[in-house]
Amino acid sequence: MAIEFNMIPFDGYHKTDPATGSVPNPIALGTTVVDRTSSPFKEYMWVQVAQSLANSTTAANQVLTLKSATTFEVTNDVSTGLDATYPFFAGRANAAVPQSTSTITYYCWSQIAGFGTFATDLGDDIAIGELVSADETVDGAVDRIADNTAITDRLLRGLAGRAVAADTATTVAALIYRPLWAPMGK
Repeated sequence: MAIEFNMIPFDGYHKTDPATGSVPNPIALGTTVVDRTSSPFKEYMWVQVAQSLANSTTAANQVLTLKSATTFEVTNDVSTGLDATYPFFAGRANAAVPQSTSTITYYCWSQIAGFGTFATDLGDDIAIGELVSADETVDGAVDRIADNTAITDRLLRGLAGRAVAADTATTVAALIYRPLWAPMGK
C-alpha cells in the first residue's frame, strides 16, 4: 500500500471523528515508512496513542513504550506500559499528542530509527557513545544503560539507541535503534 506523505506529516497526528468514530486518512497500525528526505534516513511507525499517558499528553522527544503485546498502542507512562520493569521501546514522539479518550482516539508517527533527540531523566549524565533505553522510573525519558544493569532485558526490550553527543541535562541526541519487534517496512 502506498503512503501519501503529504496527508499526515511525521510531526503531526490524527484523531477519530467523535461524531462518526471514523479515522481520516486511515493507515494500518504498525505501518512503517522510511523518510528518504532526511539524511541519514529516518524510519517511522504509525501507532495509536493510549488513554493512559503521563500528564495527559506526550511531549516532543519523549520515549514511547508499548502498552499492549497485540496492538500498536503506545504510552509515555511507564507504569501503564506492557512491562514497567523493562519497558518495550516503541519509538520517539515527534510532537505533542493528546491522550486518547473513550470517544476520541489519537494516532501519530513514532520515530523508530535514525538520528533524533530524546528527553532525559535529568539524573545521570549521558556521555557520547553510551547506550540509552526507556527509563523504567521516569515517564517519557531515556536513561543510560549502566554496566551493572540487567543488560539482556534492557537490550531486548528497551534499547532506544546510542548517544551521539553528551546530554544537555534535559535532552540527548542519539542514533535511534530500530526495535527488534517492529514490522519491516516496504
